[in-house]
Amino acid sequence: IFLHARLLCTSLTHPLSIDAPASLSPCTMPPSKAEAKALAAERKAAAAAEGQRRRAEAEAKKKAQEAAVAAAAEAGMGTCCLQGGRGSQEDRATAIRLPQGDLRFAGVHDGHCGEVCADFASRAVPALLLQTAEFKAGDYKGALRSALEATHTQFIKDAPSSEVSGTTSTVAII
Repeated sequence: IFLHARLLCTSLTHPLSIDAPASLSPCTMPPSKAEAKALAAERKAAAAAEGQRRRAEAEAKKKAQEAAVAAAAEAGMGTCCLQGGRGSQEDRATAIRLPQGDLRFAGVHDGHCGEVCADFASRAVPALLLQTAEFKAGDYKGALRSALEATHTQFIKDAPSSEVSGTTSTVAII
């Protein structure tokens, strides 16, 4: 595609003239040394803030994983998640002792297209399980089904419309 247009630039804020596409930006002069230095400092500060946010997020994830390992150990169980060659770990595992007798809950949540749904399910399924009428009546198979359905409904309700992650959950009451 060939575009022929006369570009007139008479000041820093003068827009392009003639019939140039709107996607072309106005003519501007390169920033002065002081402006360039200020822009560089601004980018550096933004990068530092982003790095600090990511470190805090990683620390929070690490603490959550340590808490999950401690809960599993308390239940006489263990979990292991291997990331492999992927850039991030999208899977979650849950192993806890339930408050009723000697029952334990184990769940593996295989995340797809992100970790948000798997992370949500690893926290929500055990909590919702204890609230089901089936669990209180001793119908553990029905309780697991109800807890998974409630988790699905709650995630769809709470997740932002832009969220695309999902999970396949395998759960058991032992």
